Amino acid sequence: MSRTAEALVFMEGRGGIARWSNLVGAGFSPGLIASMAEQGKIDCETRGVYTLPDVMADEPEAITARWGRAVVSHGSALYLHNLSDRLPLSTDITVPREYNASAITRAYPNITLHRCGKGTYPLGIQTVEGLVGAPVRVYDSERCVCDIFALRKRGEADVQLLKDVVGGYLGSPECDLPKIASYARALGVEDELQRYTEVLL
Repeated sequence: MSRTAEALVFMEGRGGIARWSNLVGAGFSPGLIASMAEQGKIDCETRGVYTLPDVMADEPEAITARWGRAVVSHGSALYLHNLSDRLPLSTDITVPREYNASAITRAYPNITLHRCGKGTYPLGIQTVEGLVGAPVRVYDSERCVCDIFALRKRGEADVQLLKDVVGGYLGSPECDLPKIASYARALGVEDELQRYTEVLL
């Protein structure tokens, strides 16, 4: 098998999307990558992110592939977790408070950018399969529910979305109350969670 064919198989195994660093880290030379792009065997989705020609990465996949600190969150993550049937009008992305996200907002001016402290930023990060099959870095269900409570605490949450996701999460077999309670304490929304769950439970 040629190196080009091996690179294509490698990308297929990643849902048809790969960062330049992923390809180089797997042993494919920068020259080969450039040649494949020039020949149309792969497409440059955004700087440093390549896709197979028949794959169109969606925004969350492209953003988390290019920027290693970006995490899909809030309503966008809830949609990926099937806790909401509302496709957000803009992609919710969370980064650490001190992170310079200007490159992300220049490339994707319509995203909704959230920031959090370095102590809570890593809480609940996982990787899931995106809408077109590529890996997406996203907050887990428990973190998403707590983030919606944090928005509610600030008077910024969509009340109907909050009802949908909390009811959906608490009624699901994956519901992990000790985990969500620990997240709520860390994120300062324990009282909000308790008031809401008392009504539901």
